[in-house]
Formats: sequence, C-alpha cells, structure tokens
Amino acid sequence: MVTPAKIMKFIHPFAIIVATLFLLIAVRANAGLYEDGVAADNERNYAVSFPAFQEAVRQGHVKAHLKLANHYRYGKGTPKSSAKAIEIYETAAGLGEPSAYYEIGYMYTEGEGVAKSDREAVKWYRKAAEQNYYLGQYALGQAYREGKGIEKDLPRALHWFEKGAAQGHAMSIGSQDRLKSQGEKAWQAPTLIASTSSSEQPGPQTSLTAQQVETLYRTGNSAFYKQDYATAADNLTIAARQGHAAAQLKLARLYYGGFGVPKSYAKAEEWALKSGAQGDIDAQNYLGDQYGEYGNFPRSWENSARWHERAAKQGDATSQFELGKLYYHGKGVTQSYNLAGHWFEKAKAQGNQASIVMLERISRQVGKP
Repeated sequence: MVTPAKIMKFIHPFAIIVATLFLLIAVRANAGLYEDGVAADNERNYAVSFPAFQEAVRQGHVKAHLKLANHYRYGKGTPKSSAKAIEIYETAAGLGEPSAYYEIGYMYTEGEGVAKSDREAVKWYRKAAEQNYYLGQYALGQAYREGKGIEKDLPRALHWFEKGAAQGHAMSIGSQDRLKSQGEKAWQAPTLIASTSSSEQPGPQTSLTAQQVETLYRTGNSAFYKQDYATAADNLTIAARQGHAAAQLKLARLYYGGFGVPKSYAKAEEWALKSGAQGDIDAQNYLGDQYGEYGNFPRSWENSARWHERAAKQGDATSQFELGKLYYHGKGVTQSYNLAGHWFEKAKAQGNQASIVMLERISRQVGKP
C-alpha cells in the first residue's frame, strides 16, 4: 500500500534535486548577465552594460554591484550620481566585497562628488584594510605616513605597508622598503623593523616582477609631475634599486633638486651613472651636461665627452650637437673641425638648427688663409 509517508519519502529528495537545478540555472544566468555587461562595458556600449549590471545586481551578483556603482559614479549609461554610487558600494561591502570600502575612501580623498575629507577617507580605508584588501592597506599606510586624516605614525604606516606587500602589491612593497631603509631611530619599532640601513645604501629589497617594477616607475613618475614628491621618491627608489634605468635617472633628478629626498649632487651622480651604464640615452646626455656645461658633478670635460659620445652613437641629436661643440673647442677631446663637422652634420640631419650655425662657423674657420 502506498502511504503518504512513502510518497513524501520519494518527493523530498526529488524536490531537492529540482531546486538545486533551478539554482544552478539562476546562477549561470546571473553570471551570464555580468559577463555580457563586462563585454559591453569594455566596448563602451553602456546602453547594454548598464541594464545588464542592473539585472545582475537584482539577482545578487556581488561584482556587478561594483560595476553598477562605477556607472553611476562616472555617468556611464545613466546620469552621474556619486550618492547612488556610494549607496551601491556600501551594499557591495555588506555582501563581502572590501574593495567597495576602498572606492568610497578614494572618493572622499579626491572630493569626488562628496566634500573632500581625509578623516572620512581614513575611516573607509581602514574598513577595507581590516578586511585584508591590499589597496585599503596601502592607502591607510599612506595616511599614517603623511598624517592625512589621522595622526602621523610611521610604525603603523610600515605595519600596513607590510600587509599590502605580503599580497604582492608593488606600491606597498616600494613604500615598505623605503621606510625600512630610512633608519629613523626616533620612530623605529624593533617588532616592526628587524634591521635598517642608511638611505644612502641599497637597503632591504623584495624580489619583484618586471611588471611590478614598471608599475612602481610609472606611479613614481606620475607622482613627480603632480608634485607629490614623497610618493615619487618612494616608488622610484625601489624601482631604481631593482635596476629600472628610467627610474634611476628620475631618482637622480629628485636628488639633484632635493624633491622628496635630501638634495645631493653626489647621489644624483651615482644614480645617473647606474642608468647611463645601462644604455639609457637620456641619462648619458644628462651626465654629459652635468660633467661639462653645467658643472654640478665634479667638472670633467673628458667625462662629458665620453658620455655625450655614448648617447651620440645611439643617435641622440642633442648629444651629437654637444659632442660637436666639444670637438670644435677642443674640450675633453683633441680639437678637430673635421670631427666637429661630422657630429654637427648628424645632428643637423635630425633637425637640430643650432648645428647649421656651427657648420657655418667651421666653414668660415677652415676658409681662413
């Protein structure tokens, strides 16, 4: 006899299977909406991406919240609304997405649609950092280092940089190594810093990938032009120590001008030499100028000629012109109108107008009885 109990015994596992199948279908549809939105977003087809992310959010897709918030934040496919973006970021954070906290903090740092507030930014960065989000850790470390929105505390800054560095974040690694290498006895905490060395020495290093080093250089270079010299020095120093030639030259310029580091022509010379030895044309030209015309490194016309020649042979028009001048005047090289003319001609071929004037002078000199 078929009893209700026997029927339920059969239906119960069957119902579970059906429910599971429906759940899987819903999850796949959810993911499909998100992926469609991402594809359209990459093509800047916001008319498609915006509604796709809206629907994915309604179905509970966490990452879709971030995308939808970005659409409101930047006015992509919908009127711009910072308030709506923050609301959605907060929802995403509540669903376990710590990067959303960081985004809100960044909006307060930049005054992006909200009243600029370093203190408010720190509150949100801390939420992200405490959930082990590397950008939150880096931003909180920056706040402690610079005393923005919170009392300056270098040991705490190092603590958060180390947290970010442990996750492989290039800028955290650079800031961590920079602080460790400063050797400031007034604030060092033995539990945080096992060993230190003078900022004049290479100091502690962490192995980085080429991509991480390039990121450090680009970040430092960008910070330099924004006159954020502390950030520039942090990032360029570690990139330079990892052998990035352009970073070495930029770091030399920081030391030369005293931007974010103590002014030092000796350190500028040291880093420029490292860059020039790797074949960086700009560094070779820079060394030629500093040893010669500018004289801020120990003046040596021989060294000036040597470095300008290296750059000139790589096709640098400026160094070709400068080398021509050295041969014209006999500075650092044996005087020779022939060799001066040779290099002026090369520079002229690249559009160096001053070379035309010098070639005319040589013509007049050679034409004298």
